[in-house]
Amino acid sequence: MRKKYACIVTGGNIKPSLVQSNWSYRGNTYQNAFSVKNGCDFSGVSLNQSFKFKIISNIQNNCVVCDIAVLGLPNKELSIQIVL
Repeated sequence: MRKKYACIVTGGNIKPSLVQSNWSYRGNTYQNAFSVKNGCDFSGVSLNQSFKFKIISNIQNNCVVCDIAVLGLPNKELSIQIVL
């Protein structure tokens, strides 16, 4: 089973409507957070690692695991691709 991921936007420009302005997890509050919607395609990043990404708008996701909502993650979801 694949993991679900939460990400925080720390730089660049992103529309505020695409991210959760404040998200709390384990007593910490983060700004500009989102859940990765295409978790099965999201790999190669370690915990607390910074990376660049682009938003994928026309993705067809047929994965049941990726579609499961997980409590505690940011409410906003984005499909993303890591940019090297």
